[in-house]
Amino acid sequence: MHFCVTHARQTEYQPVLEDWLWHAVFPIAAYTTIVMAAITLPVAPARPLFAIAAATLSLVLIGIHNAWDTVTYIALQQRERQNTNGQSGPIPSTGEGRTPQK
Repeated sequence: MHFCVTHARQTEYQPVLEDWLWHAVFPIAAYTTIVMAAITLPVAPARPLFAIAAATLSLVLIGIHNAWDTVTYIALQQRERQNTNGQSGPIPSTGEGRTPQK
């Protein structure tokens, strides 16, 4: 839900189908599976427990994918900004942890 509100307000990046799937559709499907399994849990506990496990694993994998996607986007944006400023090479660091040159 947060994804839908955030992406509706921003203008810099327009989400594509893959973004809508991974940030909205797949998590909603996983949470729906958990709710449905919880409802049927008292009747026959074996199958709903497997459904809850599968949905939980799906949410972990979705989170990993979304984190990787975000980091890749930020890195590429930073590289693009660097190229538009006329700089090349690696992203400059703050210089922390370096030993002074003699």
